[in-house]
Amino acid sequence: VIAIVYVLYRGFFALWRAAEQIFRAFVELLMVLVSVLPFILLAGIIAAAGSYVIQHVNL
Repeated sequence: VIAIVYVLYRGFFALWRAAEQIFRAFVELLMVLVSVLPFILLAGIIAAAGSYVIQHVNL
């Protein structure tokens, strides 16, 4: 019985460590996406301004 409890204990903590690593990786991914967001917004603003100029300015 003690061996079964020990194996379950080890398995639980191995799964716990894996879950922590997955959560940490997800948080790092979100941090990278948030750090890139201003550049994406700037590119969108430039594209929208270019589209406006193409549609509304007669050359």
